Amino acid sequence: MSSVESYAIPRELAELQSAVDLLHDGLAITDKDGLFIYMNPSHATLFDYSGPADLIGKPWSTLYQADVADWFGRFVMPRLFSNGAWRGEAEGVSATGRPVPQEVSLTVSASGGIICVTRDIAGRKRDEALLGRLRDWLADASLEATLQRKLDRTCHDISNYLAAADARLATAIACTADPRMGAHLGAAAHAIKGARDTAASARSDFSREDTTQPVDLVPLVRRAALLRASDQNPAGSVRFDCAFAVATCDVDPLVFMRALTNLIHNAFEAGSGDEVLLTLAQEPPDFQADAYTWRSGDGPSGPRIVLSVRDRGCGIAQENISQIFNAYFSTKTGKAVATRGLGLDAVMELVARARGAVKVSSAPNLGSQFDILLPASEIVGLAATRPAPATRRIKSVILVDDDPDWLDRMSAAFDDQSIAVSKFSSARDVVDDLSRSGLESDAIIIDRFLGPGGDGLSLGGLLRRRYPASRLICLSSAPPEPAIAADFDAILDKSDGIDAAVAAIVGRQA
Repeated sequence: MSSVESYAIPRELAELQSAVDLLHDGLAITDKDGLFIYMNPSHATLFDYSGPADLIGKPWSTLYQADVADWFGRFVMPRLFSNGAWRGEAEGVSATGRPVPQEVSLTVSASGGIICVTRDIAGRKRDEALLGRLRDWLADASLEATLQRKLDRTCHDISNYLAAADARLATAIACTADPRMGAHLGAAAHAIKGARDTAASARSDFSREDTTQPVDLVPLVRRAALLRASDQNPAGSVRFDCAFAVATCDVDPLVFMRALTNLIHNAFEAGSGDEVLLTLAQEPPDFQADAYTWRSGDGPSGPRIVLSVRDRGCGIAQENISQIFNAYFSTKTGKAVATRGLGLDAVMELVARARGAVKVSSAPNLGSQFDILLPASEIVGLAATRPAPATRRIKSVILVDDDPDWLDRMSAAFDDQSIAVSKFSSARDVVDDLSRSGLESDAIIIDRFLGPGGDGLSLGGLLRRRYPASRLICLSSAPPEPAIAADFDAILDKSDGIDAAVAAIVGRQA
């Protein structure tokens, strides 16, 4: 007897059982008293139950904390039975007490029960939290840069005025024959010197420390694209074409992100909802300095990469191109003029620190393209990270997941396959162990989200360089876009469960 028939579900639903049971989304049905009479495996797995049988006959409130169940009873149910349907977000609770953020769609059945479709949105919520932290970080940095620029400009102007006054005093002291007047003028000159020293000290004390360091630009560009695309309303489209698995340059990460996000923001403002294209490619070896609008010194030497931001917007008048990189210059109008004109100034700061170059190509009503040329210390093409699959069987794996229960159960599943396991609960633990032991592995399985602020995608990029021949696999409840997970050989849906993930990984053996 099928599982659906054993739950006394109508015949027409039994005929759909195979399709329903394979759904990634959870599906559950209650009777008019709110007791579960059917549930597909995905719904049970979402809440960490071994199967539907664990919940059949129990009330729907089993899957929620008391306060959430009360909210459903007082606010959602009246609307549901009045309108026949309801959709929204709620937080459930799993069998182990784990919070389960979910999107819920409820419909009243013909018999007076409830049909519930549930989708796991934990990955989306973590994405939103990560982008929120990144957004706050950049906002603070932008405010700091604006204040620093204003302070620097003010101190510079004050120093110039004081220098002029000091020169006049020196002339007056030289011309006076009155000792008492000379003493007063000397005291004034001493005070002016103190004021100039104070202004110079203020500029130094409040200047931001240069944190230039080797940085892989690929994950940074991806994050900037995600951040600015999520900020647009209506939603803007950002496409990222990347020729590299790794593109390492010596930059200040904060200055780089400020410069790039400002360029993307400007591209959206200039456009009319069209796509903004980001590209990261290798510059041809015949660098032509004169082709660039501005460069630091002679421009970069050695291997170079070019980051391009292109829009199809209103364009920039040719007479303005030579001015757009000047602080406080802006082609925009509005009340907040004093805070504008610093976005492209961040581009200049990036280029100056990195000894790079920048080129602007633009025409009215045809759009603009900004090309930032930077010296690269390491370039790894995509092809270099995609060797032919190994013919040997998987004998060892590295597991990285911040959920100890999932980590232990998956480790046990690989043990059952006689596969050696090295398990880690954080990216830092993996990196520390690699630096000490030089650990080797045939396959690496990484959870997309590794605790607060943890990013499995960035760790994947690092491990791809360390293990170019290993199979790199990402586990995610909300699989990222292919471009965001380019370092991985496969993306597996974590909600399918441990057995399915292990079977998929082991099944990839030659």
